Amino acid sequence: MLTDLHDVAKTNGLELHPDKTHILTNLSKRRGRQAGNTVTVGGRPVTILQHDDSTKYLGRKLTFSDHHTTEINNRISTTWRKFNALRNELTNRRYPLHSRIRLFDTTITPTILYGCASWTTTHESMTKLVRTQRRMLRLIIGTSRRRNITPTHAATSIPMPDHSHAQPTTNNDDSLEPWPQYIKRATRTAERIINQLHILPWDVTLWRRKWQWATRIANLQHDRWSYVATTWRPELDHHRPSYRRQARPKKRWDDDINHFITSKPLLNATSWLELARNSTAWLQQQDEFVRYATTKRDNKGKGGKADDEAKQVQEATAT
Repeated sequence: MLTDLHDVAKTNGLELHPDKTHILTNLSKRRGRQAGNTVTVGGRPVTILQHDDSTKYLGRKLTFSDHHTTEINNRISTTWRKFNALRNELTNRRYPLHSRIRLFDTTITPTILYGCASWTTTHESMTKLVRTQRRMLRLIIGTSRRRNITPTHAATSIPMPDHSHAQPTTNNDDSLEPWPQYIKRATRTAERIINQLHILPWDVTLWRRKWQWATRIANLQHDRWSYVATTWRPELDHHRPSYRRQARPKKRWDDDINHFITSKPLLNATSWLELARNSTAWLQQQDEFVRYATTKRDNKGKGGKADDEAKQVQEATAT
C-alpha cells in the first residue's frame, strides 16, 4: 500500500519524506518477514516502529501502546517548551501580573489542552495536569519564601524565585519557611489569583470540552467515524467470537459521563447518547458534571475510594 501511495504521489510531482514517514504496527511480537526494522519504498528505507514506539502526526503522538498517557506526556513536554519560550514575558515583574496571567491563559492553555476532549483520562494523568498548571503559575507569580517569626528577628520575606519544577535545594537556615508549607501557600495564592481573574483550572476546562464534545458526537450522522468508534461494541457487533483478557477493563473515553448519568436517575436515560442529542438540555447539565468529575478526582486523592467501598459494604450488610 505504501508503494502504491509513493507511485501515485510521484505522478503528481510529490514524494514521501523518509524521515517523516513511519510504519506503526499493532503486533507486540513480529516474526519472519514482519520482524524487519525497515522496508524499501521507492529506493528509500522507511522505518517500522516497534509496538511501544511512537511518532508525531498533526501535533499528536501516535502509538499502539498506552496511547493516551503518551499523548498527555507529549502535551506537557510541548507546553513546557512553549512556557520557556515565553518565560521572560511571563515571569518579568515589570509587566502587570494580570496581563501575564492573561498571556498564560491565551498561549499556554491552548497548547496543553489541544485535542483534550477525546482524551481517556485517569486519576494519575489528571493529577499530573493540575500539578503542571500550578507549577507554572507559581513561577509566574513568584511568591516569596517567608522567614519564620522568632523572638530574635521580625517577620520578613526574602525574595526567592519559585523553582518548584526542580528539587528544592538544601538550606541550613532554620529561619526559612519550611519548603512544603511554602509550596502550599504559593499554590493557594496562585489559585486565589486565577479565581479573581476568572481563569479556569485546566481540569475544569477539560471536563467542559469533553461534555461539549459528547453532544457533538451524539448529533453526528451514524456513518461518521467518530460516531461508529464511540458506539462500537465488538462483542455485540462482530460475527466472530471475541474474548476479553483476564484483567481489569481499560478505561474508556465516556466512562466519566456514564458514571455521572448513572448517579442521576432522574435523567431517565439508558445511554448518554440519548440525552446528548438534545443540545440545550445537555449543556444545562454541564456545570453539574464538571463538579461531579472534579469532586470525584479530589475524593480519590484523599482516600475517597476507600470510603466509598466501606460505605457499600455497610449498605450491603444492612440489607
